[in-house]
Amino acid sequence: MNIGSFRALLSLSEKSVVRSTYFCNGSHVKQLAMRSFAAPVSLVALMGIASFLASGDAFAGEIKSDQERAVASKYFDWGYAQKVWFEMNTVDQFDAEWTKYAADFEPWLAQYKKNPRKAFAEMDKMPKAKRARVQRGYDMQLAYDQWRDHVYSSWYNGYANDAWFAVSYDNKKKGLKAPTFDDYLASYGRRAPCEPQAMLDECGPVPDWRSPGRRAAEQAMMQKVQADLAAKGK
Repeated sequence: MNIGSFRALLSLSEKSVVRSTYFCNGSHVKQLAMRSFAAPVSLVALMGIASFLASGDAFAGEIKSDQERAVASKYFDWGYAQKVWFEMNTVDQFDAEWTKYAADFEPWLAQYKKNPRKAFAEMDKMPKAKRARVQRGYDMQLAYDQWRDHVYSSWYNGYANDAWFAVSYDNKKKGLKAPTFDDYLASYGRRAPCEPQAMLDECGPVPDWRSPGRRAAEQAMMQKVQADLAAKGK
């Protein structure tokens, strides 16, 4: 799902003991490798995954594969990518910048999805000004992919496991709580500022590009996880 439409969509996912997770990107669904985790799967979790799949949104990059990280050499302008990451770090700021390039970039992205090599060849033939706008859109999309796939999804997909761990063993007596994404952002914010050399998220702070819809979805997810734990007597 590209940036232009992500604000209208919701996403739900959970960790389980051993799971086969499907990430849906438009009409394309691919199965990721089975992975093992400590948290037990729940009916609520499975319902969340079903809702997630039905929504059409996913933690899957538009420009890169799910497992690939967007390193500096992948961007057309690494300096601009850092500006987007550190200076346009709210969803409103991001969207305002995105409107400058969406009209040129989104048709190119549609072509890229069909044939990347042909899309880049067509980009080279574009007038200089249009090519520059498409490249800006590309860098913004790639930065967003990196945020969604490796920052937001890292927290989101781990919340159920963190919540289970917080009430297991002696942790409940210690008052442990599963971190919210705001807690996650704060932990990044405590990192010393730096100039990234390889990846945008190698130092803090990181953007908060959650839309109102995404915030509502994560609140619903956290409430379901906590209710499920309470029902189990945790």
